[in-house]
Amino acid sequence: MAKDELWNAFDAVVGWLKPNFPSPKKVLRVTSLGASQIPLWNNHPMGHTPEVAEFHSCPDPQLSCKVEFNSQDTCCFNYPGGQLLQVQLWDVDPPRGPEDGWTIHGLWPDHCDGSFDQFCDDSRRHQNISAIIEQSGKMELLDLMRARWKNIRGDDEHLWIHEWNKHGTCISTLEPRCYPDYVPQQEVVTYFQKTVDLFLKLPSHEILSAAGIVPSETETYYRDAIESALKKAHGQDVRIKCQHGMLSEISYNFNVAGPLELGIFIPASPVGAASNCPLNGIRYRPKKTSRREPSPTKTFPEPTGAPPTGSPFVDDFFLKSSKGLCAFDDDDGFICSADVDNPTAFTAMDELLSLGEQTVFYSDVIPRRRGQSPIYKSSEQHPLSLEIHWREA
Repeated sequence: MAKDELWNAFDAVVGWLKPNFPSPKKVLRVTSLGASQIPLWNNHPMGHTPEVAEFHSCPDPQLSCKVEFNSQDTCCFNYPGGQLLQVQLWDVDPPRGPEDGWTIHGLWPDHCDGSFDQFCDDSRRHQNISAIIEQSGKMELLDLMRARWKNIRGDDEHLWIHEWNKHGTCISTLEPRCYPDYVPQQEVVTYFQKTVDLFLKLPSHEILSAAGIVPSETETYYRDAIESALKKAHGQDVRIKCQHGMLSEISYNFNVAGPLELGIFIPASPVGAASNCPLNGIRYRPKKTSRREPSPTKTFPEPTGAPPTGSPFVDDFFLKSSKGLCAFDDDDGFICSADVDNPTAFTAMDELLSLGEQTVFYSDVIPRRRGQSPIYKSSEQHPLSLEIHWREA
């Protein structure tokens, strides 16, 4: 009798735990997906331990981008942004972050084909990320963000705002309905905590240094050597990017089994655009260079109808065509004219032309052949959305 009571008590405990934790069989099944997976159920490098009832119950997590979407609960299955990219930066001019460490760019939910959504929920756009994190009591998280999540333009908060509004709102498993006892903005904290946790597991400077690839003003490196060193640590191919032949960005890709907070991150090969770095002669400069002053401006004649050009070497830049400086006019949209006295200042964000944090613009119709369609900064009465890809000369 006592034995039966003991087993009944054991079954009751297991029944209470089962909705929140995977069975040993499921753990073994998921961990067999890859030798270098990153299990995050009980591994929180900054002391972050989720409450048992903090998240939606996901008894049978499926691996994003490996299992076809068929009406699964998107609180448990990351969709459509099923491939998560942890992106790191090496900013030299001006230098940002420690001399011996890369910095965080963000965590991006790409589609399984490399395309992506952006700014997915206007109702959850925030302009006070540091205040939200402070209110949550995660001061250690905020301190690390201030040290390692840096904006090359100097305003770190602006970058955090942009990353959450553009990318964080597109992660399906962070939607408020996925929290049984939702507290406003708690998914914001989850996004930044998880991004930092992943970043700490991927010390790019140490990974490259172990392979003899160190910052230098004189040495250059083969792309294959850089990619091989990163792949050895990550377990899958890693995409690198360069600016003017200098190593500047690393993207570590993952598919996820389960929700972002409690799921298992499985390293994945990148999809979409390939590396833009040269095959050899890549420079990996140290973070000791002071910001260079702009060279004196020279004006050269341009052919009639030439596309607008700008200077990517400063934070904000103006666009200019053969007709003159360019600006957004409330009535006429984007114009370039000799009559423009107050040109619009642009920046480049994630390789897109940006007006503040806005990277989506609008038009009325798709132009045909050599036709042109006005471009507007507001969607009012302009149903066609578009992006303008910006590539440095």
